[in-house]
Amino acid sequence: MDLVAWPTNTMKLKWRRLYFYNLSTEPWEPNITTNVQFNQKWSELVPTGIPIPTPRTAEFEGKIGFFEGGGYVSKVFSAL
Repeated sequence: MDLVAWPTNTMKLKWRRLYFYNLSTEPWEPNITTNVQFNQKWSELVPTGIPIPTPRTAEFEGKIGFFEGGGYVSKVFSAL
């Protein structure tokens, strides 16, 4: 099982939590995907002609796509 973890800092509280995403299952958050069930989640929102994965370049800025880094993790994707 592949897991991706990242630490998050909260400046005011000065504490750290570790979040995990199992890359073989779909995250519960509606705005990110591990590409396991992308077609069921929001693939219909990505316009025809947008590359999958979508590069984070000026050409695709402000467009709906399949951008790596959702949840602040590589191999997890967000729509914006």
